[in-house]
Amino acid sequence: VVADYSAFEARILAGLTQDPEVLAVKHLHDFHTVLAGRAVSASGPLSKRQWKDALYGMSYGQGRNGFVRAHPEMAVDVAGDTFDAVAKLLAVTMAYRQGFKKKFFPRTTPSVTPGGWRRRSPKWTSGFNTLIQGQAADIFRYVLRRLHAQLKPLGAFLVHQAHDEVFVACPAGSAPAVALLVQRVMEQDVAQTQLGPRGVPLFAQVSVRKTWAEGM
Repeated sequence: VVADYSAFEARILAGLTQDPEVLAVKHLHDFHTVLAGRAVSASGPLSKRQWKDALYGMSYGQGRNGFVRAHPEMAVDVAGDTFDAVAKLLAVTMAYRQGFKKKFFPRTTPSVTPGGWRRRSPKWTSGFNTLIQGQAADIFRYVLRRLHAQLKPLGAFLVHQAHDEVFVACPAGSAPAVALLVQRVMEQDVAQTQLGPRGVPLFAQVSVRKTWAEGM
């Protein structure tokens, strides 16, 4: 049984910033396609890939110039227009980032995750990203502990976790129950804690495979 979160970091970012554009579509499993269609670029319509690249670049603290340098697969003007379009639509997110940048300095100000972890970063960009990646780590630490305790009665066990994806081995007969358990823990159980993104639901995509190679 394999499961991963849909738009994990984007949902955490939305929970932090409370950007109304993302909150308006938070109940959609794939809100990237909808929001990409709402962003107006001088170079033409944005693809879902362009939208995601710019959004995740923002979560890493990238500005326009940094985004252009990080995406040589796009022409310079197209990359710049892509970032501008997403930044304009997500004006609240950009304002939140600017507020964090001002608050972060002097550098003695730490980033604190919902789980209570604190980190002092040398740059505001890494400090901002700590808020997102740190919360993601808080959530998955909780998920793995819950699963470890509840999988054994089903003859299942954790095999591997990579970023926002978890792999579980189980007897074929237990697979449906294990899939339901994993989905419940990743969605409903997390929602009942303080670790999840504020006001933004998490959705897990769960699949059952017969071999490790299937669907990879």
